[in-house]
Amino acid sequence: MRYFTPELYLNFKASDRAKVVKAHDDWENAIQSYRQHLSGIGTKMTANARKLAESLCMHDADYLGMVVVPVSEEGTSLAVLLTRQDSARVFLVYFLAEQPSIEQAKSRWPYSKKQVHWLYDEFDVDERGVQQHEVLLSNGQIVTLRFHEMQIIEHSVEEPALVAEI
Repeated sequence: MRYFTPELYLNFKASDRAKVVKAHDDWENAIQSYRQHLSGIGTKMTANARKLAESLCMHDADYLGMVVVPVSEEGTSLAVLLTRQDSARVFLVYFLAEQPSIEQAKSRWPYSKKQVHWLYDEFDVDERGVQQHEVLLSNGQIVTLRFHEMQIIEHSVEEPALVAEI
């Protein structure tokens, strides 16, 4: 991740108020830099990648996992990420250019690894037009997906109504 790095995120945990204020300023600068980056690559991104990057906020969604499924003998695969926000389930389906990678943040990670949440993400496009989506998770993992196309499937799960006892 180039903009919303794990180290930048961890700076908010500083015990010194001046460091936290600086972390906030650094974060605001990262937001501005990333927005400029997105405007530069926006025409190279597929419509669904642009929608996810620009208008579908996944911050604090429950990360329920990822599965990679081979789809041809040539070695191409799909990756499906599943998230939950309130009653909505969002399936992100990536038609991969290469196998995804998952790495652990290099810094000592102080946050819980039990209930994993989506913290922040970034998109990029390389010179060949392959798109990249990196996701920083609350357990300190960074999921990197390099893909040609993606689909977004949103599903709302109705909560059962409570029946009043008489």
